[in-house]
Amino acid sequence: MSTPRFIVVLGDGPTSAEGAETLSIPGLAHTLLGPGANLWASDHVIRIDEFGVIIGHLFTRSLPSARVVRLTHEQVGRIRKTSGASLLQDFWGGYVAAVRSQDGEILVIRDPSGAMPVFWTIDGARLLLMSEIGDAHLVSEVSPSVDPARLAAFLWAPHLIGAQTCLTGVRELLGGQKLSWRNGDCRTSEVWSPWDYVVPERQRPSHIAELQTTLLDCVRAWGDCFSSIVLGLSGGLDSSIVAAGLRHSSAFFRCLTMIGPGADGDERHYAGIVTGTYGLNVAHKNYRLEDIDPARGFLTYLPWPTGTLFAQGIAATHQRLAQEKPIDAIFTGNGGDMIFCSMHSVTPLVDLLRARAKPSALWRTAIDIADITGADVFTIFRKAVARAFKPGAHALPGGDKSFLDPELLARALDKAEPHPWLRSPAGTMPGRTAHAAMITRSQIGHEFYPRATGPVSVEPLLSQPILELCLRIPSWDWISGGIDRSAARRAFQGELPVAILERRSKGGPGGFMQQIYQQKFEQIRDILADGVLQRLGILDPKLVPSDLMVTPGTASSVPARLMMLAAADSWARTWTSR
Repeated sequence: MSTPRFIVVLGDGPTSAEGAETLSIPGLAHTLLGPGANLWASDHVIRIDEFGVIIGHLFTRSLPSARVVRLTHEQVGRIRKTSGASLLQDFWGGYVAAVRSQDGEILVIRDPSGAMPVFWTIDGARLLLMSEIGDAHLVSEVSPSVDPARLAAFLWAPHLIGAQTCLTGVRELLGGQKLSWRNGDCRTSEVWSPWDYVVPERQRPSHIAELQTTLLDCVRAWGDCFSSIVLGLSGGLDSSIVAAGLRHSSAFFRCLTMIGPGADGDERHYAGIVTGTYGLNVAHKNYRLEDIDPARGFLTYLPWPTGTLFAQGIAATHQRLAQEKPIDAIFTGNGGDMIFCSMHSVTPLVDLLRARAKPSALWRTAIDIADITGADVFTIFRKAVARAFKPGAHALPGGDKSFLDPELLARALDKAEPHPWLRSPAGTMPGRTAHAAMITRSQIGHEFYPRATGPVSVEPLLSQPILELCLRIPSWDWISGGIDRSAARRAFQGELPVAILERRSKGGPGGFMQQIYQQKFEQIRDILADGVLQRLGILDPKLVPSDLMVTPGTASSVPARLMMLAAADSWARTWTSR
C-alpha cells in the first residue's frame, strides 16, 4: 500500500542539519528540481524529463481514460511550453505538478478535484509545500499553532474561508490553482475555474448519455489504480453510481454499509438492492459507542477540524476490516449532492425567468419544485418572481454563529478571503452561483487517514471531467420530473436498479449521533466548559454553564453543534500541545 505523498522546499537556506541532497526522509525519495528547489516524494512520480515531476494519479482525456505513468516527448514539450496549463486540458486525475518554466520560474499546480492535498508556508527565505502540514518538521523548525480568528471563521462556515487554514502561517493551494516562485517571490493564481464551464446555454441533447459514460469511466479509471478497495455503500444514488463504476474496474472491492439506530440509520435494504443486483461483496457493520471518544483528536494531521465524532466509528470499522484483508483505498460517493446540484429552492425557476423561457417551461419547473419542496405553485411563483427581478447578486448562504464569540467572529470574517470560486461573473444565473458554491463545499476534507500510514481516500465523483460536465447542465434540468439530482438519475436508467433511481428518502448517522450525545453528554459539556476553544476566546464569553447543558433527546440542532465544537476543541488541543 502506497499513498502519494510529497514535500517541496524552494529557496536558499539550510533544510536541516544536513544538506538537502543527503537528507533522508523515510518513504520519500529526493529529486533536485533546480537550483534551490528540492523535492521528496513517494513512488507515485511521473517525470517531466529534467523539467519537473507530477506526483499522484494521472489519466488521459481519452475514452476510456488510461492511467499515465510516463509522458511522451510531445506531452513534455506541451507542458513546458504552456507552463503546465496543458495538464488541465490534456489530462485529469488527483495530482500536484512541480514544473520549472522556460525562464526558470518554479510552478506548482494542483488539479481541480483537490484529490491531492497541498499546503504551504514560509520559513524565512524558503517556501515549504507538502501533502501533510504535519510533515513540516522533517525539513524545518516551523511549528504552526492554532489561529483563533481563522478557526472561528471555519466553525462559522468551513467552505467560505478559501485558502486560509486554521493554523498560523499555513495556507492551502486550492484545487485548480498555480503557485509561482521566483527569487523569494511567491504568488498564486487560478488555472482552472468553474466559471469557464458555466456557459449561458440550454441543455445539450447529448448530456444524459455523456454523463453516464463520463461517470462510469472516471470511477473505473480510479478503481484500476488499486488492488483492494472498500466502498462505503448506503444505497443512495451517489454511492450506487460509484459501485456501478467499480464493477468495470480490475480491482477487488468490498462494500461497507454502516448501521445505526433508527429507521434512517439502517440502509441495508437499499444497499442490498445494489449488491444483490451486481453480485457484490458486502459487510454490514454496526456503529459502536466504544469507538467514540470526544476527547480524542481525530484527523489531527489536517490544518482544520474536519473530523466528526461519528466518523471515529467508521475509521475503527475500517481498521477491523483491514485485519481481514489489507485495504489500499477507501472509496465513497461523497460530494455527489453538490456535484449533482441537489437543490430544494425556487432558484431553478428564477433562472428560467431570467432566461425568458416559455410559459410552458416555467409552469413545468414550478411543478417540479412543488414536488420536491412540498410548497404550493402560487407561493413558488411569487418568491421566484420577487428574486428574479431583484437587482444585485445572488446571496450565498451564511454560516452558523451559534456559541461563537460575536466580536472575534466579526473581526475574522472582515479579514476572511472567500474562495475564488464564490466570485461569480456579472450576469451569472443564481442557479449557477449556487451550484458553484456547492462544489466549493465539496473541496473540504478529502483525507480520512494520514498519508504515511493509511489507505488513500478517493472521492471519484469529484473528478475533473465530471465537474466540467455537470457545470454545463442548467439548474432546472437537475430537478426535472420533480426529483433532485434528476440528470444523474436519468443518466443511469437501465444501469442502476429502479428502486435506487426512484429513492427519495435519505438515511444517515443521525440516530447514532443522538446516541453519542446521550452517552457522552457530560464529557462533551466538560470539554467545552474548560477547553481550548474557551481559552482561545473562540466561544461566546457570555455563555454560562447551562448553555452547554442541552438535555439529551432535545429536538434541535444544538446537540449536533455542541458535538462539532467538541471535536474541534480536541483537534485544537493536539496542535496547542505540540
